Amino acid sequence: MAVRGPAGGEPGKREGDAVTTTGGKVTDTDEGPARRRGRNETEEERADRMWTELIQEVRVAQMGVQILFGFLLTVVFQPKYDDLSDTDQMIYLITVVLGAVTTGALIGRSPCTAWSRGGA
Repeated sequence: MAVRGPAGGEPGKREGDAVTTTGGKVTDTDEGPARRRGRNETEEERADRMWTELIQEVRVAQMGVQILFGFLLTVVFQPKYDDLSDTDQMIYLITVVLGAVTTGALIGRSPCTAWSRGGA
């Protein structure tokens, strides 16, 4: 159900919602002062915050991939590994290689990023 203004105005608008005009100023549809919803940040600050959040999510994924890859490496030392068919052993080998590539890509992105930006 759409939220309507006080006089049945535009859908989605509530009384006191701020509107941006073509001049970039924040004005109010009512007589009261202009209000801004959400965070009070510039586009650059927003991009920095989003980038930081993305990096944090990649760090979490990196840890998960490393743990799963570690467990995957232990399979070859299990006694039942020798009982697997050649096809199953090939699938395991491909999975280990893909896990290694993924782990390397997640770990290697930090030095590569620093190198490409001219950092140490």
